[in-house]
Amino acid sequence: MLLSRLISTQRDQIAVIKTFGYNNQAFAWHYLKFVLAIVFVPGSLGTAVEIWFGMAVTENYTQFFSFPILRFQAAMSLIVGAIAISPHSTGATAKCCIFEV
Repeated sequence: MLLSRLISTQRDQIAVIKTFGYNNQAFAWHYLKFVLAIVFVPGSLGTAVEIWFGMAVTENYTQFFSFPILRFQAAMSLIVGAIAISPHSTGATAKCCIFEV
């Protein structure tokens, strides 16, 4: 939604730049970099906060309930998979918005 509104507000500028010879692939790459930044920066920061918070909560549970052993385990395959899938779904949406121009 954000990307479609951004592109619709920049339609005039895109038209002017296209007259100078830029093709749709150049615009697609430009907006795809924007989408990737939206996906990877919060995804990385969110993952770091999630791991820290999970370890803190696990430590609190261990102390409060007097568990002898309680370990926090973050499945890296799930984290990598979630971050890897996000650009594909977001990129597909971005592709529809970009090629409408």
